[in-house]
This record gives sequence, C-alpha cells and structure tokens, in this order.
Amino acid sequence: MNLGKPLTLIGLFFLSITQLLANKNTHYPEAYAGLGNSAYHLIKVDNNKSNQLSFELKDKIINVDISHAHKNKGNNHSFSQAIPGGSISATIGENSLFGQVHLDNKHYILTTNQSGIWAVELPQKGLKFNSCGLDHNQTLDGTNFLQKSTQKVAGTVIDVLMVYDQAIRNRYPGNLLQTRVDQYFHVANQSYANSGLDLAVRLVGLEQVGYNANDANINARDLLQQILDTGVVFTGFENVRQLRTQTGADLVIFLRTHDIETRGNCGIAFFPVSNNNNLDHSYGINVMADGISSWSVCTDQLMVHEIGHNLGAGHHNWDPTEYDYLAEARGFAKIGQFGTVMGSFGTGDPNRFLELDYFSNPNIQCGGGACGISGIANNVAVMNQFKSGVAGYLNSVSNVPNPPDYNLLLTDLDGDGITDDVDEFPFDAAETTDSDGDGVGDNSDAFPNDANEQIDSDGDGQGDNADIDDDNDGVNDGLDYFPYNNLESMDRDNDGVGDNSDWNNYSSAEFQDFDNDQIGNYEDTNDDNDSLVDLSLNLQDLLVISVGNNRILRFDAQTGTSKGIDVLPNDGVFTFQSDMTLDTYRNWLLFTSSSSIKKLDLMNQFAQPELLIPPYQSNGYYINLNSGFPTALESYNPYSVFTAKLDDKIITDYRYNHSKASGIKTDQFNELAEEDNIIDIKKIDNTFYFLGQKNNVYKSKFENGPISGNNPIEIIGNGDLPWLVDPYAFVVSNGMMIHTDQGRNKLVLTDANDGSYGGIFADIAELGYSNPTGIEITNDGRLLVAVSDQNAILAFNLDSQEFLGELVSGFGLDQPHKILLVPQLQDRFHEDANKVLRPNAGNWFNPASSGRGFNIGIFDNRLQVLWFTYDNDGNPIWYTAADLLIDHTFTTDLLKTQQQQDGSVTFDTIGQITLEFVNEREAMMSWQIGNDSGQEAIYWLQFSLEPDVADYTGMWTRPDAPGWGTAMINNGDKTVAIPFIYDENGEPRWAISDVAEGLQPFSFSMNTVFSDTICPTCSGESNVRLEPAGTMMFHLSNQPYWSSDLVWPTPLSGGWDLNQTELIRISSNPTRPR
Repeated sequence: MNLGKPLTLIGLFFLSITQLLANKNTHYPEAYAGLGNSAYHLIKVDNNKSNQLSFELKDKIINVDISHAHKNKGNNHSFSQAIPGGSISATIGENSLFGQVHLDNKHYILTTNQSGIWAVELPQKGLKFNSCGLDHNQTLDGTNFLQKSTQKVAGTVIDVLMVYDQAIRNRYPGNLLQTRVDQYFHVANQSYANSGLDLAVRLVGLEQVGYNANDANINARDLLQQILDTGVVFTGFENVRQLRTQTGADLVIFLRTHDIETRGNCGIAFFPVSNNNNLDHSYGINVMADGISSWSVCTDQLMVHEIGHNLGAGHHNWDPTEYDYLAEARGFAKIGQFGTVMGSFGTGDPNRFLELDYFSNPNIQCGGGACGISGIANNVAVMNQFKSGVAGYLNSVSNVPNPPDYNLLLTDLDGDGITDDVDEFPFDAAETTDSDGDGVGDNSDAFPNDANEQIDSDGDGQGDNADIDDDNDGVNDGLDYFPYNNLESMDRDNDGVGDNSDWNNYSSAEFQDFDNDQIGNYEDTNDDNDSLVDLSLNLQDLLVISVGNNRILRFDAQTGTSKGIDVLPNDGVFTFQSDMTLDTYRNWLLFTSSSSIKKLDLMNQFAQPELLIPPYQSNGYYINLNSGFPTALESYNPYSVFTAKLDDKIITDYRYNHSKASGIKTDQFNELAEEDNIIDIKKIDNTFYFLGQKNNVYKSKFENGPISGNNPIEIIGNGDLPWLVDPYAFVVSNGMMIHTDQGRNKLVLTDANDGSYGGIFADIAELGYSNPTGIEITNDGRLLVAVSDQNAILAFNLDSQEFLGELVSGFGLDQPHKILLVPQLQDRFHEDANKVLRPNAGNWFNPASSGRGFNIGIFDNRLQVLWFTYDNDGNPIWYTAADLLIDHTFTTDLLKTQQQQDGSVTFDTIGQITLEFVNEREAMMSWQIGNDSGQEAIYWLQFSLEPDVADYTGMWTRPDAPGWGTAMINNGDKTVAIPFIYDENGEPRWAISDVAEGLQPFSFSMNTVFSDTICPTCSGESNVRLEPAGTMMFHLSNQPYWSSDLVWPTPLSGGWDLNQTELIRISSNPTRPR
C-alpha cells in the first residue's frame, strides 16, 4: 500500500505534478481512445508454461488452457473458453493479444499497442456495438435463385481477401495486424459452429491498398463493387481486382479505422444479388471499421455480422419480404435478455451489449430455448441456401490451409454457473429462468407464472396491469398524474411536480418559494433571503469537457484556479461529439454523454447528473432522441433545448419540465448542405448560428419562433468559406464569428452576416500550441480557447487580440473539448440563510511556505482548524481552533493543548485566528500570537486529480474524545494520515505518514518534520528536515481501530503506542468537492 517515500505537505504537492507528467508516458490504445483513464488496464501475460496462459485483471488471475487452441498463420493461436466468472475469446501472437473477456458482468476488449497488452473496460451503458449501415437497395429477382439452391453443401469454405489502409497499418504495425485479423476469423468460425452451420471462412490474402480517403463506408463499398464489376480503376484501389483474381477470394473486405462522423457506421455489406439465376460475384464485398469512435464501438463480431449480410442474413428488426427475401432471413433477439449475431440495436439501447455468438436457428438452443422462430427468424436456413453460391464466386486457387474444425462452445458469460444455451438471461447473473415467458426473470417477477403481470407497486396482491389504482391513493390510474406516488395525483400546470408539492400550481416555470417572498426560486435572485445573492452578476466559472479522462472540470474563469470535478467519469461517457449548454433560468447544465442528454442542477453542490432525454424509448420517459449520436446543444428559453444529431436533417426542439423531457417540436432543416452534420450551435440575441461539419455556417432568426416557416434557415456566404479547413467550434462577437480551426491551428474570423473573410484573430501554432477546440467569451472581454494537445486554456483580449497567456495548464485537463462559462455561485447554500459555503475538508497550505499547513474539519456549521506548524525551537507543534463559520468568515481563539499525566487535556488561549474564505478552496488566514501577527493566503491542497475512491477524509479519534486523534486526508486513490498527539512531556506534536494508494486498511511509515525557519515567528529561507518515526496502522471500516508504534526522534522524547484502539470519525462525512 505504501509508496515507500516520506512526503511532507510540500512533497504531496509535488507528487500531483509528477503524476500528471508520468501519465503522459503511457500510450493508451488509440483504437479505443475516448474512455476514462480507469477503463484501461495494462496487463502482463504469462505464456511461459506449456499450453498455459495467465494474466491478472481487476485483482483476478485469469488462467487459460490453450492446449486445444486453433493455430493460425504466423504461429498465432486462437481460443475460446469459459473462465470463472465469465468467458474469454482471444488470439495470442508474438507479444500481442486481441479478443474480448466477459468477467463478473463486465465486458473487456483485449488489444495491443506499443505500450503493451490492454484490457479495455467498456461502460455498462452509452455505447453501441457494431452499428451496421446496410441499406437494402439491392434485391433478388423474385425467389428463383433461393428455390434452386436449397440443398445443404457440407464443409463449405469461403475464401476472403482482406485489404486495409495506411491508418490500419499505423495502428497495428509489424505482426500485430495479422494477430488482429486472425481474431476476426476465429470469432466468425466459432459462431458458425455454435449455430450448426457447416461453413468456414479462410483468409487467403491480407494486403495494403492506397485508398486512404476519410469517406463514408458506403462510398468505399460502392467503389469496390464497380471495380469488381466493370474493371474501372479508382485511385487507391487500382490492384484490388487483380489481388482478388490472384487469391481466388470469394469475398473482399476493406478494413479501415473507425470515425463515426465520416464512416457513418461500423460496417456495411451487400446482400447477394442474382444475375440470370446466378449470383453476381461483384457484390461479394463488405467494409469494416476497427475500434471506437464517439459512442460507437466496432467489436470482434463485426466481420461475421457483415459476412452474414453477404450470405443473405438480415437484422432481427427488418422485414426481408420488402426486398424479395424470405421472411426467415431475420435475426433473433429476446429484448432485455439476449440477441444473436444479426441483432441490430441503436446506440444507447442496453440490448446492444447482449449478443451471443449464434446466428438465428430454431433447430438449436441458445438463451434457454430455440435460437430462432421457424419461418420467421432463421438466418442459418437462408445462409445455407447462399453459401455454396458465394463460395463459388471465384475458383479456389489458394494453398492456404483450410481452417481447423470448430465445435459448439458452451459459454457462461454472466458466470452464474448456468451455460448460455440453457440460461434464459445469459448476461444477468441474478436471473436464469422466465417461467411465464414475459421477459422478466423469475427472481424479479412478482408474478412469475403470470405473463400479464410483473409488478405490484402498492403490495395489494394485484398486479399493476390489472390494478386500476397502482398506488392505492383512491384515484384511478387513468386520472392520476402520478400513478405510482400515493402522495400526488394532480399536476395542473403540467410541470412534473405534483400539486401537493408545487408552490404555484398555475405556473410551469416555478414550483418552489423557499423564503416565502412570493417569488419562485428560479426567478428569485436570493432564495433564502439572506445578505448574499445566489449568483454573481459578473464573476464566472469555466466548465470544460475533458475527453481524455472522461469528466467535466470546473475552473475559476478569472484566476484559473481549479474547482474540482462537476461530472465524474462514472456519470457517463464523453466523446468528441459531446456538448453542453446552460439553462440560464434554472442554472441547469445540460450535456450529452453516453448517447443521452443529461442535466445537472448547478445550484445544488450535492446534486448528481440525471437523465433528461434517453437515446431511445425508455420506461418512464415520454420522448427520446431516436438517435445514439447527439452532436450539438443550445438552450434557448426556460423550457427548450435545440439538439442536432448525426445524419439527421432535423434540428429538434425538445421541451422539458422540472423532471424530464415532456414534449417535442421538430422543424425541418431544409437548407442543410448534403451530408452535413451540425457540430456547434450558438444563440446570439434573436439569431441562431449553426456550424456544419462540412465547413458550412447557417443562421436563422428567432423572431417568430425557432426555425419556423417564417424564419427559414439560410446558409451564410452560399457555403463558400475556403478559409475554413477544419473548424471545431465558434463564438459570435460584434457581428464576427471566431472559429477554432484545427486544420489551420488558427482562430479564424468570418463575417456573421455575409460570410466574408475577416482575417486571422490569432495564430495558435506561432504561439506554440495546436489542436484548438472549445471557445468562449467572458464577461470581462477575454476570449478563452482550449488547446487539446497541450491540455491548456488560453486567454486573449477580445478587443486587441493580445495573447494574455495560459489561464489553465494541466490540473486534470486531458484533451479538453467543449468549454462553457457559467455564473459563479456566491451562496452555495441558497436555501439555508445560516450558511453560504462549506470549505473543502482536508489539508490547506500556502505554497510559499510548504512544509507546514492546516487541516480543516467540518462539523455541520462549525469548523475545527488544526494548525500544523513549529515552535521557536523548530519542533513540530499543533494548535487548534473551533467555532461557527458565519457567511465567509471564521474567527475565534487559537488554543494550545497540553496533556496531563492522568491523560486529561488542558486548553490555553494563545491568540486569535481568522479565516476569510474566498470560496471552498481559497482563504485568507490572519493570526495573532502574543505580540506577533501575520497574514497569508492559503489553499486547499489537492494531491490527486482523480475522483475519491473512498470517503476517509475527516478527523478521527477515540469515542470519548480525549483531545487527540488523527486527520485522515483522502484525495483520489491516495490517503495520508497526520496524527495530532503528544510527546512524553505532554506537548502537542504531529507527524505525517507516507502516501498510501487504494483502499484501507493502511499501514503507514511515519515521519516527523522539523524546521527552524517556517514557524509563525521565524524567518529565513524555508527548509524542513524529516526523521523516521515508526509506523501506524489504520482500519477504517466496520469497527475502525488504530494501532501505533511511533517513537519521537531526538530532540523529542517518548512515543505513541496504541493497540487496535477504537476509532470514530467525529467530523461530518466529506461532500463531493464541486
């Protein structure tokens, strides 16, 4: 647990900087970039033992027997098998491993880059697997071919040529690419065996081509079809037809890196096309993208899915008869339980994670029953009819060995001890059986033998579907606005708040009036009617979406001071498509993460993000985005937010109330340029401005309602803005648009009225920066710009264009993306007239005098302050003070304690101390001891930039409060102890531990610090001396205790011995710093 290096308060400060630099030396896998740092687990694979492979993942040792692994080209080995708690499917090569692991109901992707082998943990929600762009635009001529080819052909092998671009070669250099591709083929052949399909695919060629265009997958697919059909030559694909002939490949697959904005999907394929009762070989094509982009993940199952289309298999949710295919071409899925290879679910739909490696086939079992429906969902029947035709596209000429035999693999993905073929909930360890077939497991179903009922909300023995009064409040559900809340039944203003709780039942804009002044809280500038308005009229904070570590950070927009994490990594997944906007009426932050729109009440420091609009239909929500890729947001009145979505020609106006989206209004974006996507929206006065991905800028007046027929959207400058190369975001000021342009590394000016060129506001590259992203304008006339490559926020004078320097550098920034200015909260307790702020608990210090400092403990409205400093002889000493915090001020007597021989403690007043808090993290400290006095600025000491893994911070002591104890300080995954205790003479002394990482219990090496230059009345250059002082052990859960074997070093005397002494935390539990 210990780092083994003693660190004082100054050492702790330097530790945080060192760690930030160290993190940059690790290259996370580029193929799966964009997840939080905690998602990436670097693993060491031990393959030294014969036929054994082992590695550690999340404190579990994974042992795999690879004696029966399938050997591939280049001595790679592929295997799939059950492991305790789940399953693994992977291909191992030289210093590489690719595949996937299901472990303890979590999904990991195994991948390899220059830093080593990684297990990438995918979020439980908010991503889409293998988005398929199949457009059913080709049909068979009736069913003539299907009827002629119904006889099953045994042992069919389809030969595949895979071509790839330079980006794939860069991602997987050397032998990595072969190992990556072998895993695709392993998953395909295993899926065929699982499905009872006598079929295999064989890699007969893996070749690089020169086609490196960043275009849509459908474009590349259509070009390849023309090449194979007519022989026409397209740049980059010149040799594909020849390569196909040389290898005798039946199918040609183009592998490229994923970019959801340009690719449009993970993969796309052609269905078989008949030509004079034969199949047209030129349609034996599919295009695959590799990796993750935004909320879209392309997994190992992608290739077998797309080949399924090449063989006539369709999704579970399409009607094949519309395209002259047999109805049984459908895939199969049980919603909420599992899907098969050809399942297709939108991004944000939780069913996207529940995929078994089976094609639909009613003649085999998966998920506890038939794996399809006869005549309706039978991919295998259709694939059997097409496989010989597809395998005969070209004559086989390759001498590559045929794939080895694969057998049915019985997995247990949820690790519940029931194999997936008989487990009706193969992804839910808590459920295995659904006796009534209603989709709800018996353990969760209040009526497991009644398919019509699942829940009994009021416990009256009658299921909710039959019960006309689910909350038993005497109001029938058809008339009850809140059918599951027996305290509410009416909502006259339709604001989502019941009339019994609503302060104003006739105004949807307000529902609370805390101070009873007849002004609703949203409109009221002083909700608790104290001496301080709730929001500053001038001062602002800056919110930053930090994509690299998956969070929203807050900074003081005037000083750049870090103010912590507003949205934590576990609250969702942020990507380059994420955006945020401010509901200025409610002071709500609206933001996109995990394919959804969420809200956070910025007035409430204890608030957690809440789902406002889900991506797809979800229980309890009236409306949804009907898309997994929202790209831009702009709030424009107290009830509405404009939302743009990928590949959607509609800008949607969503209406919401106090709890969730309540209505919808859409308006056609008729003037949008072809294939354009809106990536940023700004409202200035009565005009909306829109930035398109294709470098177009649009605007619409707001006079008669947003984007109405009377106020059409127009493209600025007729779409001809050649000075924009790769614009990312923009602001509008004094009739000029200022764009951050990543292609030019410049801030570019464009006239917002006629679209004319306005020049260069700033050359970012000349200043030594690159990759500008978010941009905002402050109230005091500064332009703030995020630069992703340097993890900084730059400041410029808006009028003079002068570069003012870095406002923020580091402090948790990791690929900063969009930024947003919000008003500073002046009264952090706007509904409590007795409180205005609560300083952060923990250590505080003055960087100019590091080596001494303070610990602040929170006791509701009271503070206890420990001053860890030195006496005139340079020995460590602590003083204490406790009193009420009144508004921003804490002032009281400064006390020195003395322990008597009987263990009692006396208190002597030695002076005064005053803390004047600027905010939760900054204060001015004044002191007076005797005739001496002083003043200095102090700051909360943040020695980790990660979210806290536990809540150990506070003051801990024996239950009888004997006048001594320890201050525990927990930051991120790091914990420090500073005991405030006594020496042999009863003098108050303190020591400091080294730094422990992770969770308790903690075994610390202790150190005593001496200094004769930084005591309150000392002078001279700051210096400290550390001496080892023994050990301490803290157990802080269940029945906390403290053991100590501390010996004071010379010139101090005595020690501090404890043996599992009972501990309690006497201060308040820490709150989430925001």
